[in-house]
Amino acid sequence: AFYTGYVGSVKQLEYISDIMDELRKPDSIIIVDPVMGDKGKLYPGFEPSFAKEMAKLCKKADVIVPNLTEAAFMLDEEYIESGHTKEYIERILKKLMDLGCKNALLTGVNLEPGKLGIAAYNGETNEITRVTGEEAMFDFMNQTVRPNKKEYMIFFMEILDKILSEVPVFKMKCNISLEAVETSYNAMKRS
Repeated sequence: AFYTGYVGSVKQLEYISDIMDELRKPDSIIIVDPVMGDKGKLYPGFEPSFAKEMAKLCKKADVIVPNLTEAAFMLDEEYIESGHTKEYIERILKKLMDLGCKNALLTGVNLEPGKLGIAAYNGETNEITRVTGEEAMFDFMNQTVRPNKKEYMIFFMEILDKILSEVPVFKMKCNISLEAVETSYNAMKRS
């Protein structure tokens, strides 16, 4: 996995981009937080041209996490401080996706007075594939609270092995829509 946060210069962006190209594996995840500004202004030392270079790095990301200021500078969009409309946020998210990233989380969203939040856009296509228990083991282990005691862990592993050897397991990539639900239902029904 790669995670970038504050990057101080265009040259550093180039180095990071080269490292990602050289070391990225098919299952690597790249998260880019383009830290460079807030409240409608770039941080001292940054120019609008830096935002354009940061946008190029975002193209390589699986997930980008800009705030509204950073998104506005990368996209040449108007920055609106508060009272955002759904249409404004959706336009920003779609333009962020047009940079080439797979998913975007936009922070600093203010759709209701006095409330800040995050808006997300998942650009993955809806697909579902059946996987073997062995292939599913890593995901199960990473998403399960495991017991601390050795005897409980052995019991847990035996149960998990039984489940993964007898129950069909599917891996799904989706964009959280009705189409995603239908895709998963139809694939599992056929199995």
